[in-house]
Amino acid sequence: MAGEGIDSVARQLGISTASAKRYKAIVEVGGLDALESMGVGGRKSALDAQALEWIANSLRGSPVAFGFDSDQWTDGRLQSVIQNRFGIDFSRVYVRQITIDL
Repeated sequence: MAGEGIDSVARQLGISTASAKRYKAIVEVGGLDALESMGVGGRKSALDAQALEWIANSLRGSPVAFGFDSDQWTDGRLQSVIQNRFGIDFSRVYVRQITIDL
């Protein structure tokens, strides 16, 4: 709404460019009320509270413990760890959202 570009907004919010474009179109047609009426959430996560706690504890440690060659966590690394541990292939965007939520 302040004239910032779609790519910049998407990056700042940690969402895909496609999602940012979709939300922008909703705001242009119905204003912020239309966007707010969408609610938050979506469908229930495939990860329960215990799984999320395991992920949070893992993030407090080093990715080296999972076979990576440095101590820096990335969305891709966490995505791989989640897939190996729980057999679920989340998108990198959703993995980032999990991290933000934790």
